[in-house]
Amino acid sequence: MSDKFLPKSLHTVRILVAVARAASLLRDPLDAVQHAAKIIGYPNARASDPLIVKAAEQLAGMPML
Repeated sequence: MSDKFLPKSLHTVRILVAVARAASLLRDPLDAVQHAAKIIGYPNARASDPLIVKAAEQLAGMPML
C-alpha cells in the first residue's frame, strides 16, 4: 500500500476532475473523484482530503457529457 499524498496544486484538482468526469456516469462525484485518485496513483486518498473535496465540488457543478 502506498502512503503517497496528493500533490497540493490546482493542476491536481483539474486532473482529478477530468478523470472523475469520465468515470462519473455511474458514480456520485465524491466516489468518482476517489476512483480518479486511484487511477492516477493515489489509492489512499481520503474523501476528506481538501483536494478530493474541491474536485468533487467542481465535478458536481459540471454538466454531464
